[in-house]
Amino acid sequence: EVYKKRLPDLAAAISDEMGAPLKLAGAAQAPSGLGHFMSTLDVLRNYEFEEDIGTSHVIREPVGVCGLITPWNWP
Repeated sequence: EVYKKRLPDLAAAISDEMGAPLKLAGAAQAPSGLGHFMSTLDVLRNYEFEEDIGTSHVIREPVGVCGLITPWNWP
């Protein structure tokens, strides 16, 4: 809900930072972040952080902060 309320602010920030037209930032770029958050929440609701595999008990824990090289542009 907080993210949805701030979509206009996020679109303005994207437009200022990247030079994207405000209409594009508001219609496509800012809402895509919300879609990513919602997809992550859906996955985490059913994710098995702990499970028994054979005679092993597997616990999946975060490793910490990671540096990633990711695409920053479209398509």
